[in-house]
Amino acid sequence: MMVDAEILEGAEMEPLVREWLARPEISYIQVHNAKRGCYSGRIERA
Repeated sequence: MMVDAEILEGAEMEPLVREWLARPEISYIQVHNAKRGCYSGRIERA
């Protein structure tokens, strides 16, 4: 289930990823682009 979402520039992504992965209810993050072929990847805790 989607817990949160945000639209931002790539350079702004790292702090938000760290914040979200610190939340226990978020197990991974799916990254999408705004253009065609939008799925970029999945970010998980190390």
